[in-house]
Amino acid sequence: MNLTKLFTAEDLIVDFKPADKWEAISQLVDHLCEVGRIPEAAAEASRDAVLLREQSMSTGMEHGIAIPHGAVDGLDEIAACMGIVGGDEGLAFESIDGGMTRLVVVLVIPRNTNLNNSQPLGGPQPDPAFPL
Repeated sequence: MNLTKLFTAEDLIVDFKPADKWEAISQLVDHLCEVGRIPEAAAEASRDAVLLREQSMSTGMEHGIAIPHGAVDGLDEIAACMGIVGGDEGLAFESIDGGMTRLVVVLVIPRNTNLNNSQPLGGPQPDPAFPL
């Protein structure tokens, strides 16, 4: 999966300063709605899906990264944005390594998407000159 297809420049929020992880998720989903990446009809379901997933288990990974996500109906493609946490301390996200989060990536995924067949985020990208 090519990250440049997931994110545009406007989907990168620098000096992001939410009060907590719940506000971070809400603000990032709101951003996706405001820029039209999530249709108005799917806005509430998108927010609820990501918050519900986070309630079931923290998506705080290691090395300062959190990837809250949820699957919803009503989307044609993955909607994603990224907040770079401002300030010196970072954001508490109940991360696996116990560290503070500096990068929050929200993914709202169409429910019918089969991610098992997708290229991993950040993984090797096939060369378009040599189609598989």
